[in-house]
Amino acid sequence: MAETHSTFSLLDRLSQNQGEKRNYIDLLFSGFASNVSDGLLSLIRSSGMSPRGRVVRNRVELLEALGDRSWDLVLCQDSAQTELHPLDVTRLLRSESRDLPVIQLAEAPSFETQQEAINQGIAFLLPLSAQQMIVARVTQVFEQQKQKRHLHQLEMGLEQLAKMNRRYADESNLAIASVSGSHLTEPNNSFLELFQLTQERANHLELQQIFAVESLRQLNEPLKLGNSSFDDTLRLHDASGAEFSARVQLFPAMPDRPKIRPLAIDPLALTSKPTPAEVEAHRLLGQAEFVDLLQQQLQQAMSGGHDAYLLYFKVRPIPTTTDPSLLEQLRNSLAKCLRSVITEYPLGRLEPLDVAALIEGLDRSRAKSVAQQIQNCLSDKRLALPAGVSTLALGVGITAINDSSPGASELLIRAARSVRPLNEQFNHQAAFANPVQHQIELDSATKELEEAIAEHKLKLLYQPLVSLDEGSREQNYEILVRMSSGDSKDLLPAQFLASLEHARVMVKLDRWVLERTLQELNHRSSSTDDIRVYVNLARRTLKSTSFTSWLSTLLNELSLDGRRITLELSESDVAADLDDAERLCQEVRKEGISICLKHFGCSTSSGKVYARLKPEFVKLDGAFIEDLEYPDRGPRAMKRLVESIDKASTRVIAPLIEDASTLPDLYRMGIDMVQGYYLQPPQEEMRYEYFDERDES
Repeated sequence: MAETHSTFSLLDRLSQNQGEKRNYIDLLFSGFASNVSDGLLSLIRSSGMSPRGRVVRNRVELLEALGDRSWDLVLCQDSAQTELHPLDVTRLLRSESRDLPVIQLAEAPSFETQQEAINQGIAFLLPLSAQQMIVARVTQVFEQQKQKRHLHQLEMGLEQLAKMNRRYADESNLAIASVSGSHLTEPNNSFLELFQLTQERANHLELQQIFAVESLRQLNEPLKLGNSSFDDTLRLHDASGAEFSARVQLFPAMPDRPKIRPLAIDPLALTSKPTPAEVEAHRLLGQAEFVDLLQQQLQQAMSGGHDAYLLYFKVRPIPTTTDPSLLEQLRNSLAKCLRSVITEYPLGRLEPLDVAALIEGLDRSRAKSVAQQIQNCLSDKRLALPAGVSTLALGVGITAINDSSPGASELLIRAARSVRPLNEQFNHQAAFANPVQHQIELDSATKELEEAIAEHKLKLLYQPLVSLDEGSREQNYEILVRMSSGDSKDLLPAQFLASLEHARVMVKLDRWVLERTLQELNHRSSSTDDIRVYVNLARRTLKSTSFTSWLSTLLNELSLDGRRITLELSESDVAADLDDAERLCQEVRKEGISICLKHFGCSTSSGKVYARLKPEFVKLDGAFIEDLEYPDRGPRAMKRLVESIDKASTRVIAPLIEDASTLPDLYRMGIDMVQGYYLQPPQEEMRYEYFDERDES
């Protein structure tokens, strides 16, 4: 075990930044044959989501599944494959108090049956053949479900926060009370002491009894606005008439108490005029101030004619840090940078490092221009970054403000949810708006990819897969493809392949990637014969009858050993086309090529697919890695999955490793190799420092 610890130590020392979270969706299927449910999983995966599914056939299995984990959506069909009618599913969910949406699929539902299904609690009744519509509705319902859960968490958090606030108010040295209309209520002990009041007298206190006339005039304006904040130095007097100055803070009302405003009074606060340096350091609005400004804009928009845009920039340091001093240095550096560029529009500092901008007027080109200015500022090499931070990962979201927008807090959440990497240009959901639009997007994306292949705009990146066996000397790399976008950043596959997973052009892309990869292997010296490459194949390639003969010819021309190649197939793709996948595996194994079944555990037929393909490698679905955060269910599910694998003939790979904490547990569970941004992001060279240091040692 000591040797293994040395492996973890070396990996930890060589680690870099983390990757991004995937958009996982957990689906229950009722009434479908496994090949149909697996085809639906493959379809949903092609839209950019990462689905995982389970088939239930009766009430007992449904209850067991509901008790096992949290699910996002139920897809059902009325068929002989299940004892559960779709309406039985909705009734059972209601009886169990489960707020879980149900989408029913049927061969050719009429308008009357669709209306009846909706009346019975079915979210949508859709034709089984309408694939684009199915993906669009699944995406829509999934986003609504995420939003409802988030709001529920906010409600619980607000309830807990109210209890904590009351406790802290009672214990605080600040004078704290609540304002209701012109009355003061709920004073804490510090408030009673400051104003020399008894509890009985405090219960009938008016604002004018403690505030000077001019100060009360200043406070009345924010009181009328309802959700605005106030923070300034005012004149007050206690019960004896003695006057004093104090910092007075008025806060927005809580949603559960819309007519009650918290008030804090600090007589010890500094009342001197801030220095120019202090003014310079706080020219970006704080989060509370920005939310107030946003709320005012929303109130104006409600009357019409005052639309606007909200820009939301997500800023993350690389490597990731939670060091308070580093974060504060970054905040000051970002503020200084942004002040020098943006003077016309209000900017807000959000936690931890995010930035928001409010652009009045519904001029999208102007909003984009401001976004570009902010992007240029945050990407500028002259931006002073503190020691320990090498660069910033940036994303931007843009949300319209109009008369149907939600409240300020929800609007910020919506803007944050819309954030995408700054180089992302293709929204996968847009491809499923309607069949005509989908075909336009498909044709455009196909043309763009074919031009990229012809004009050499594609390039290969390499990401290592690292063995947890200290004695291993192999070097494994997954081959990834990127497209040049004309600027300094490359497009990810999700940005230019999202609508093409089942298109014919994917066969052409797979061949291009394989040809360039094998040429690279051929150019390397014979001393690197221990390098193995892992190349992904699209679902469309599984159906190609000429692919294997083409690959065999290429291997012969380059005099390469097929044992250095592993082909990665997605489990959901294989489950939907099992016969074609089995044929391909049999043919490529004649050349010594191995098979890796990726996204293992995501489909409803994992056991069947594994038994038919007998892969040399399996790469676990990323959702199982994510679930390790939940000790009550994550490790148990992972252990069950790994135990279903024949370790004598199959090696297990764990992807998406983003920190060192899971490595010892993965080793104990029987994981053979790991991969992820923690180890190394994709690089343009087939090199990993860990391999060099390991071999030298």
